[in-house]
Amino acid sequence: MISLNRFFENIFYPLESSEISFLDGVDSHIVKMETVNPVGLSANITATITLRDAARAAVSSRGTESGQQQGSTSITYSAKDEFIRFMSVREGLIRSVFEGTSGPYQEFLPAGLTELYTASIGQMQHIMDRIVDAATTYQAQVGAQFLTDVTSKRQAFLDARGAQVVNKEEHTNWQLQVQEAIRLLAVQLSINLHTIAAENVGNLIAADQYFEEHYFQRPEQSGLYTGINAADQTKTVRSQGWSDGKQVRATNKGTSAFKIAFANAEGVPVGTEPAGQHLVPPGETRQYTALELGYAPGNAHLNITADAAGADWEVLVTD
Repeated sequence: MISLNRFFENIFYPLESSEISFLDGVDSHIVKMETVNPVGLSANITATITLRDAARAAVSSRGTESGQQQGSTSITYSAKDEFIRFMSVREGLIRSVFEGTSGPYQEFLPAGLTELYTASIGQMQHIMDRIVDAATTYQAQVGAQFLTDVTSKRQAFLDARGAQVVNKEEHTNWQLQVQEAIRLLAVQLSINLHTIAAENVGNLIAADQYFEEHYFQRPEQSGLYTGINAADQTKTVRSQGWSDGKQVRATNKGTSAFKIAFANAEGVPVGTEPAGQHLVPPGETRQYTALELGYAPGNAHLNITADAAGADWEVLVTD
């Protein structure tokens, strides 16, 4: 039974691939539209570029904010550590002034230095406030310089902690903006897909002319990949998530042989480099490891090259 609801889904979102891979796929898609049908798809191209630029800008801003958050977090922990070092040295002063750990000493450090060593960032401000209050109360005993120092170190912590909280909130906001920008861009890709499909009903090769599917696929998944190559066309099955021992089962569903092997980039025809190339005759299935097909770091694009008759293939990747 035909299910029409699936044609109304945003098939590009949620993302299966990484943001980087998705955006690279969008870049490739834009180039293909500009190359194959720049006039007929001019409105789609303009809309896609606008949304792509907005998404990349949001990702960049989130990255900047993430760096600032990391910086403020580092400063916060440094201020905390400095306060603890200061109190580790000056605890002896408090102990000697009040002749032990009872009485007023308890207003500074009711649990001794252990409380400082085990305190979380969230607990630290409360401890600092208490010590500053006690230093104010007993300034005559512990000295004005102690009060000045402990107040200054608390303020350094508060300033860093405030910046950290602000950066965290702003990073969260940017993350939400990135998600929305990516979603809107995915909606536009779905619009583009339907527009292209409406003009190419029955022409299955048209999908390859406008989209590189592997950019949008989950990079580490083992699964089934299918495709149809035009005459002499080279198509990438997958370019991520490989290791030497991955199993590759290639089935030729067409009427003419095709070549399969790893290459260092998209569009590199199998056969230009001798290492790892294999011929799969029509109607047959061949099993290989990724290493046997020439996989190596930097040589991770599993490509299939058709002959003059084209190719109809199915590739199963397993661990």
